[in-house]
Amino acid sequence: MPSKDKESKTELKGGWQICLNTESPSESLVLGRADGRFFKVTFNTTRYGQPLLQEAVDADGVAGYVVPIVKQIDGAWHVVVTYNERPANDYQEKLLEGARRSVSNDTPFISTDGEAVQLLPGYIYSNSARIAGKLKVGVVDVTDEADFVLPEGAEYLSFAEFFEVSTDALTKAVLGQFMVCVLKLI
Repeated sequence: MPSKDKESKTELKGGWQICLNTESPSESLVLGRADGRFFKVTFNTTRYGQPLLQEAVDADGVAGYVVPIVKQIDGAWHVVVTYNERPANDYQEKLLEGARRSVSNDTPFISTDGEAVQLLPGYIYSNSARIAGKLKVGVVDVTDEADFVLPEGAEYLSFAEFFEVSTDALTKAVLGQFMVCVLKLI
């Protein structure tokens, strides 16, 4: 057991911190938040040994939800999207994304609160080789909902255009599952 006097903690910006025991850094490394929100990076010593991003999960072990809002318009399927700044591209340009939320995010860019969500079977991982945290998936189909109002800053984009221009692999995966499991386009 590593000794307590070898434990170190370094505070970072925004409530983040790095903790490790210098006698066993690979078994004790944690980069995360003291409040446990969002995710933490640990060092997974199993097999190859590599850093692993572990998303914060709820009581059911779910890290978040990918639930695009879809609508059939003039015979073609569309998805509700927004353009969001993200660190993946160092905030260089806004990325085109569908509706998704983590369990730690109370204010997603597109909310599905109050909408009838059709959950799809199973769950997905955002990147199973690097990130742990199950994501539940589903859709909100507003085709027959005359009173549906687009969230502020959102717009409809055809599935075809979304697949062509978006880098949002999570929403693409769920739309693919929706096309196969619900629309039976196979």
